[in-house]
Amino acid sequence: MPASRTIRLAHSPDADDAFMFWALAAGKIDTGTRRYEHELADIETLNRRALRGELEVTAVSLHAYAHLADRYVLLAHGASVGDRYGIPAARWRRPEPSWRCRASSPRRF
Repeated sequence: MPASRTIRLAHSPDADDAFMFWALAAGKIDTGTRRYEHELADIETLNRRALRGELEVTAVSLHAYAHLADRYVLLAHGASVGDRYGIPAARWRRPEPSWRCRASSPRRF
């Protein structure tokens, strides 16, 4: 039998992240010899830990991922984006007579 491997899996305590990882956290999935340690933290903390390479699997903001793409790949199981949720990358408004864009980032990442 192969040796057991522990993978640190980090995400925010928000309901959408908890839903994505619930089956794994609840032991509903046979993971064979792999074991998962779930870590919960706010997204800014996870961004910084990912930048330091501390986690094997983690949620990060889209902005932080731009700085992590050479070290992490996106998982296919989901992402959270919505109106007034997450980091607004750009807000469009239409002042007369032309379109203008105002970039916004409420946090560093």
